Amino acid sequence: MRIYVTRHDGREAALDVSAAFFVEREFQDTGFFIYRLYKASLGIVVPNYLQYVSDRAALDVGPNLLVNRQVLADSFVERSEFQNQYPTRLSNYDFVNNLCDSAGLLGPRTVNVS
Repeated sequence: MRIYVTRHDGREAALDVSAAFFVEREFQDTGFFIYRLYKASLGIVVPNYLQYVSDRAALDVGPNLLVNRQVLADSFVERSEFQNQYPTRLSNYDFVNNLCDSAGLLGPRTVNVS
């Protein structure tokens, strides 16, 4: 399997990765959580290498994994990228719609809730 990543110098690089890596339990519990966090909240399909490595270091596999995920998510929403995309002045309605837009989901404005 070949994936493309953005290197630290901004250039794109192709990596050959075993497909088995992506189905391993450890990746599902850590790396895929990070990918989903970036995609769902910021609309970024693949975080850059430094973002991924930094966030992955915060997710120790083991009995504290769920706590570590919560700590990462709590710190993630404090980051400037998140705060810029979802300023505190947004109404709850606009926050949910913006979040749904980033995640590629239908938000309340596009669904008839009556």
